[in-house]
Amino acid sequence: MLEMHSFYNLLNTLFSNIRNIEFRLRKAGYRGPNPFSDRAVAMIAAHSQGLSRRINILADKALLSAFSESKHQIDRGQVKAAARDAQFSPMRDGSARPVAWVAGAALIVI
Repeated sequence: MLEMHSFYNLLNTLFSNIRNIEFRLRKAGYRGPNPFSDRAVAMIAAHSQGLSRRINILADKALLSAFSESKHQIDRGQVKAAARDAQFSPMRDGSARPVAWVAGAALIVI
């Protein structure tokens, strides 16, 4: 039971952060549709390992990548470029969140 509770907290944190990114875009004056595709959100979830700071870094870098390519939609290519640029080290301690669970859950919920 504890594992399911932790799993739902992780999902809630992930989607809260993604909603926060969209909120920040709106506050900055963006009025269009959400630029992050469902696939991009799932990839950000996997690469960030559910950490808020990493989600924000990847989202920022993906937006910069899309801008440099004159694209309005962030998808697989931009997130891959963002992850390559970020060069995150895998989490090594016992608090590491399972990447497969995060990515799979993101795809199911989306």
